Amino acid sequence: MKRKIPQNEENSDDLEDELEKNEKGYKKVKVALEDRKVNFENTPQAPFYVKFIYDTSIQQSFSEENRINHSNPFGEDGKSNMLIKREQFARLPNETVMRLSKDHCNVLAVKQVSDVHYEIKDLSMNGIFFLGNSINKTMEHPPKRLSKLQSYSIKHGDLIGLLMKKDAPQELLLGFEFCATNF
Repeated sequence: MKRKIPQNEENSDDLEDELEKNEKGYKKVKVALEDRKVNFENTPQAPFYVKFIYDTSIQQSFSEENRINHSNPFGEDGKSNMLIKREQFARLPNETVMRLSKDHCNVLAVKQVSDVHYEIKDLSMNGIFFLGNSINKTMEHPPKRLSKLQSYSIKHGDLIGLLMKKDAPQELLLGFEFCATNF
């Protein structure tokens, strides 16, 4: 689409040439983008991530960049996992860190024929808890303790408690919201 330039303008030839060059440049970029085909199926992508949630008593120790943790892309075996470890929380108060196990829990994604299955396994000494689901707006009262070394299915929006308060076991100290990237 060519714009008309008023004839009484100074340098109207220069402006017309400039507009024509811009239009051709736009067409080149548009054609280049249309020719570029990207196969997103083969692009490595984290199948899930977790958003850490915590009590205000440890908030100042929790840096902004550490609030979201992405899983690894799927491996050749069709699996992706995230091992949540004590060392990830080294900046938290020592009394909180020492309540976490060296390997606290494992979150796993497994590719199936047309879907992805997600599960969590408690590896800790103190246990982990199912708190509810933020999407469905459901909460467990009291929080449901998950059995050690048993795998549980989880879904987008599930809230998991890694540590509950010692003085108020119904209240969360540290946990996460599970977020699937293909829900």
